Amino acid sequence: MRFHAGILGALFAFRRGGMFRMIKFVGRSTKPAQSAASTRDRKPPFSTPLRLPTFPWPALVLMLVVFPLVPISVAIACDLTVNEGCIDEVITNVGDARTLHVTVSSGSGIVEFFQVIGPNQKQAKLNKGGRLHIGLDESGGTVYSVQACWDDAVEGTFCHPWKQFRRNFAPLSVCKTYVANATKAIADAAALGCGFKGERWNPDPNAHYTACIDNVGDWQALVNNETNGRATQLNKCRIEKKPIRPVGGNGPVAGVAEAMQVAKACSAYAKRMDARVNEARALKCAFFGGSNGWDHPHAYWADQCARWKAGASVKVEEDSFQRNLDQCKSGDTGGAGGGKTYTAVAEVTMYDGYQHGNRTVCYIYPGDKLGKLAANGATGKWLHLRGNSGDCNGKTGFVYNEGELK
Repeated sequence: MRFHAGILGALFAFRRGGMFRMIKFVGRSTKPAQSAASTRDRKPPFSTPLRLPTFPWPALVLMLVVFPLVPISVAIACDLTVNEGCIDEVITNVGDARTLHVTVSSGSGIVEFFQVIGPNQKQAKLNKGGRLHIGLDESGGTVYSVQACWDDAVEGTFCHPWKQFRRNFAPLSVCKTYVANATKAIADAAALGCGFKGERWNPDPNAHYTACIDNVGDWQALVNNETNGRATQLNKCRIEKKPIRPVGGNGPVAGVAEAMQVAKACSAYAKRMDARVNEARALKCAFFGGSNGWDHPHAYWADQCARWKAGASVKVEEDSFQRNLDQCKSGDTGGAGGGKTYTAVAEVTMYDGYQHGNRTVCYIYPGDKLGKLAANGATGKWLHLRGNSGDCNGKTGFVYNEGELK
C-alpha cells in the first residue's frame, strides 16, 4: 500500500510540538508583563510583529507542500502488464531443463488477485506475489493467460477480460550454436594475445549459455550483437597482431593503411552478403537453407573475408551467391553452384585453403553429398566444394580428392 510521509511528519509535529521550537513565529508572548507606566513607550500597533494564532501553520505547510513529493512505495518489476497488474518473468535452468516463473503483482488500483492458466495446467487463483511455473521445451515457445480480479462486498467478484501472453524465448539449438561460436572466438583471441576483457570474453561457456537460455528480453539482439561484436573485435586484433601480406604472400608486410583497407573491404562485403541473405530468406529460395546452408549472420561473412585477406576468394563466394539468388528470382531452382555433385565413398577432410598452412573446416564421411564450386585457384586433385549434408553441410572449402569422392 502506498502512503505519504507527510502525514506521519505532521502527526509527529502535532504530538511532540517540535516543529514550533524549530521555526520562529510570534505567538503567545513569553516576556514579563509590562507595567502600566511603560505602556506610553510602546510603539504604534502597526510596527509590532504580526501575532498569529497558535495553530501549527508550519506543520500544515510542510505536510501539504514538501512531504507529498516523496511518497514511500515499493518498486515492482513489470516485464509485462495486465490491466492494473504487473507480470515479472524469470527463467531458471538446470542443464537444458528450463522453467519460466511468472510472478503477478498489482500496482495502485482495485485488483486483489489473479486467475492464471498455464500450458496443460488447470485454472488457478494467485494472490499478489503469487507465481505460475511453466516448463519450457527445446523451442523456447510457450503461452499463458492472466485475468486480474477483485471482490466487492456487495456485488461479488469482478474480473477484467483474460489476456493471453505468447512468449518465444531462445531455442536451445540457437544457444548451443551461439556458445560454440563464442567459445571459438574467445579461444582465437587468447591465442592471438588480444587481451580482451569483460563478460563478452568470459572463458566460461556456461556463462554464455545461461545468458542465452535464461534471457527473457530480446535474446535475438543478444546473440547477434555479441556474435558480431566478437567478430569485429577479433578481426581488428588479427590485423594488429598478424600483419597482412599482399595476395601471393611474397611481398613485404603490409602497412597499417593496407590493413585498414582490408578491414574496410570486409565490412562492405559482409553488408552486401547481409542484403543477399535477407533477400533470399524473404523469397524462401530453395538453395538458401536446408542442404546448402547460405544462411549466416554478418559476423560469419566478415570473419570469412578476414581469413581470405579480402582476396579473390571473396569475389568468387559473392558471385556464387548472386548466381543462385538470380536463379531463385527467375524461378530457376537449379542446384547449388550449378556444378557437379560428388558423393563421398571414404573419409576425407575439407580445408579452408589448398596451400600449406590451411586449416580443417570439417570432416566428410561416406555417403555425404557435396556440390562442386568454381575452382577459386585450386588445381590438380584439389576441389573447391560446398557440403550438402553431414558435418560439412552448408560449409565451403577445399578437398584433396584421391578417389574419396565419386
